[in-house]
Amino acid sequence: MIKLKLEDFVVKEIITLKKSNGKYLYIEVEKRNLNTLDVVKIIADSLRMPRKHIGYAGYKDKNAVTTQYFSLLNVKKEDVKKIKFDNINIKALYYGDKPIYLGALKENKFKIVVRNLNSINKLKIDFIENYFDEQRFGNKRNNHLVGEALIKKDFKKAVELINDERLNEYLKEKVNDFIGALKLLNFKIISLYISAFQSFLFNSVLAEYLKSYKYFKVHYCAGELLFLNKKIKNFKIPIINFDFEFSNDKVSLIYKKLLGGIELRNFIIKEFPYSVSYTAFRDAFVNIKNFKYKYSKDELNMGRNKVILEFSLPAGSYATIVVKKLFSENYIK
Repeated sequence: MIKLKLEDFVVKEIITLKKSNGKYLYIEVEKRNLNTLDVVKIIADSLRMPRKHIGYAGYKDKNAVTTQYFSLLNVKKEDVKKIKFDNINIKALYYGDKPIYLGALKENKFKIVVRNLNSINKLKIDFIENYFDEQRFGNKRNNHLVGEALIKKDFKKAVELINDERLNEYLKEKVNDFIGALKLLNFKIISLYISAFQSFLFNSVLAEYLKSYKYFKVHYCAGELLFLNKKIKNFKIPIINFDFEFSNDKVSLIYKKLLGGIELRNFIIKEFPYSVSYTAFRDAFVNIKNFKYKYSKDELNMGRNKVILEFSLPAGSYATIVVKKLFSENYIK
């Protein structure tokens, strides 16, 4: 069991920032119970600056204590003191020539408390299968289903799955204008739904691929994840899009089976052209660095144990996958 307290899940970004006399101020932000976009809004509102002038390297979840870095265009150090908000601590660092951008992050360092354990076991892990975890699928755990509906141009189903009050109110006045309702959403949200569907496909392809080896299974919100005790040679799996070219390799054959009647051109949605992107590739496995752990009594669960895990992962990989793999039968979100 994880995330009983915010302090049970601590994340810190590992990023390289070069100091100069540039126009970008780098700040370090420790936040609690807020996601990255919440912080961007707070900074923008406090300093009355456009959100596009605020750079960051990655998205961080709400239910954690996280430290991440932002770049602010043409902001003075003393101006940062104007940002007053609960659950945020901000430290102005120094200036640089370049903004912080998505993808600039190298690693994330984690400290996670796993609770309510019956036994104390020796833990050893040096790699994980690079699955996307449940956070990717939203609070309702159905973002991938919304994305699938969008790809299939079933906009009515997409709206029903989202079940947003603002969209529902719009449809009371403009019945059956599902595209118009969806356009009320921030364009990034539409892209997020499609990305969730692509992530689901990636997970499904990787799990299917690993059926040829000795594995064990863990259930998650979108199906099953397969894990290996012994690592095989790493390979890349496409985050599939309209521009992908199928071949006769194993990954392509699995994708064709999973997609069924969905054609790649479906990933071009003319109603939401800004959602179109290109195929990217993701490692099937990633290494875990600097893994260590320590057991003690769980003060929140009488007679049970807890373990503190510490490790680092490449950016974009999920620490909760490490927990799922280590505590496969006992894992409770």
